[in-house]
Amino acid sequence: MKVIELSYDHLPHHMKPCILFLASFPKDTAMERVVLKIYWRVERLVEQTEMKSLEEEMEIYLDKLTSCSLVIAFNEIGDAPTCQLHDLVHKFCLIKAREEKWFVQISSSDPSSSSDLMASMVNIDYNKEHFEPNNFVLLNSKTKRHSGKHLYSLAITGDKMEDRLPDACHLRDFRLLRVLELIPSFMMVKDSLLNEIVMLNHLRFLRIGTEVKSIPSSFSNL
Repeated sequence: MKVIELSYDHLPHHMKPCILFLASFPKDTAMERVVLKIYWRVERLVEQTEMKSLEEEMEIYLDKLTSCSLVIAFNEIGDAPTCQLHDLVHKFCLIKAREEKWFVQISSSDPSSSSDLMASMVNIDYNKEHFEPNNFVLLNSKTKRHSGKHLYSLAITGDKMEDRLPDACHLRDFRLLRVLELIPSFMMVKDSLLNEIVMLNHLRFLRIGTEVKSIPSSFSNL
């Protein structure tokens, strides 16, 4: 960990959030470079300079993180080059991100972590067997009041939510959300939640599943 910290400390300040962001995905996740750059763009982690385009800047960031061995590159000359964090680097980044209150991961094995939601990014792995509804970020009114003003990225995956629970989910307290991912295997978004999503004026990235007959026309305002 000390060696990893040395490499991390020597990174330019503006690159540190980019590698911390990779740790927001589960360990051993191989991320396609093109997808990672979409996320970086949405999260505004890379800025365009006068000399280079945004795409060129992101390639420079990736090359730098790879050359210092913090990020592992795969299939670099193939059709879909990917990259991922070494297990120890992933662990280090999770610790660092939590220290800096940048993002937090809430898993079914540690539902009490939902009490610490002052981070800007929250990833939830929902397990219906071990995750009590009153610990769930979208259902806990006290948690919403504390975290809503800080949260700009919310991703939830895991087991399918019970049919009665989606009706109790609300997003109206998360007005600063820029990224929202409600993986379809977790829940299918109903009309009531769709109408709240269209009120998220800062939204830049949306990934949901729904079985409604039509999308509200107000979606064109996003």
